[in-house]
Amino acid sequence: MTALSGHIKHVYEDLDLRFRDLKIIIKGLGFCDFDVYEKLDGQNLFVSWDFDEDKLKVARNKQNIKDGGLDRYGLSLKFGDRPKIEALFVGAYDALSKSIGKLGHNMKTQIFGSMGSVWFPVEIINPDLMNTIKYNGKYIVFHEHYPVLFGFDGEPISRGLPRNIEMLKHAIPIMNEDLFEWTIRAPSAYPLMPIDQSIINKACKSIDEIRNRGNIPDGSTIRTYTSERLKSDMQRFPLVPESVRAGLAKSLVKMHGVPSTKSLLDSLDDQTRRYTRSMIEEEKKIILPKILDPIENIIHKFSSSLLSFMKSEYIDNPLEEASRIKNEYDKCCEIIRNGNISKHHNLLSKMEPKVGTGMVTMEGFVFEYNEKLFKITGAFAPMNRIIASIKYENEKRIINPNDVPLSLFVQSG
Repeated sequence: MTALSGHIKHVYEDLDLRFRDLKIIIKGLGFCDFDVYEKLDGQNLFVSWDFDEDKLKVARNKQNIKDGGLDRYGLSLKFGDRPKIEALFVGAYDALSKSIGKLGHNMKTQIFGSMGSVWFPVEIINPDLMNTIKYNGKYIVFHEHYPVLFGFDGEPISRGLPRNIEMLKHAIPIMNEDLFEWTIRAPSAYPLMPIDQSIINKACKSIDEIRNRGNIPDGSTIRTYTSERLKSDMQRFPLVPESVRAGLAKSLVKMHGVPSTKSLLDSLDDQTRRYTRSMIEEEKKIILPKILDPIENIIHKFSSSLLSFMKSEYIDNPLEEASRIKNEYDKCCEIIRNGNISKHHNLLSKMEPKVGTGMVTMEGFVFEYNEKLFKITGAFAPMNRIIASIKYENEKRIINPNDVPLSLFVQSG
């Protein structure tokens, strides 16, 4: 996602979820009680309309919003040192500019607001300029979450209104007229299919086993559970005062309203402070991952099982594409094993068990729970980490001393 969208968390990344929430999510996905949307392996932009100059404006970050958005020149210049990304964005810009330009003024204002302050997140996929998954065509997909109303300072004010997105859906057929290479898509829920109840029950039982071992109520958050586990483990460090250990156990998981790690360390003498720093490093790098890994593994296994029954709506032959991705993954694994780059070996040791025998037929799903967006990605995420580590490791940016983007001289179709 762009910096404007923020990071969409995996379920296991939100420490404010309760154990009860984890099971509600597992059951909701398994029994098709949630609206889910396919997560696509593309590039993201925010788009709106500049009514003063009557042209498309786009943004990747808050500064772009403050500056009034990027036009074709600005977008091309921004990515001029990365020709592949530049070509992808400029091609999509031209398609959107043409398609939205056909709409009447009244329809545009109902979609983007009278001042163009309502911005829509879109995903751009192009098989000629693909990331990891090769889709069957060039698509610009308006995202499932609501558009955002931004202020002139680049800060979000609120979500857009339902009527903004409803008017967009009405406009999509007009936008696709005479577009040829590209297809504009409105957000549409993916048709989930129920999975075997034994998969759901096994995941929920595993969640309960973790909670019971920690003697934690079902309504407690993962953050509270993690803090209690850290506090218990820190008893191995008797030279650290108990009050400091208790504070650090909360501070390390960023509980609200607790003293910072720095302030707790400042309260100690030099010798105890050094001792405490070593404790903190061990707790952060070794113990904290050990506490959270079992929860991540449960969600990962469930997600992989769920996604194994699903096929992307943007891939014609999912099994063929899954096989192609698996072959690319295997080749990258072999390159890492035959190499001597330690960070690659460390990555492989972490990701390989998560892939297992999994096959990727889609990146994953995005869904909303308690007004938060979450994603599940199954085997794609670890596979993609390995592929990207090799595919993009030696990719160099082009030095362009004159700051003249090449795509300015090429009009996309």
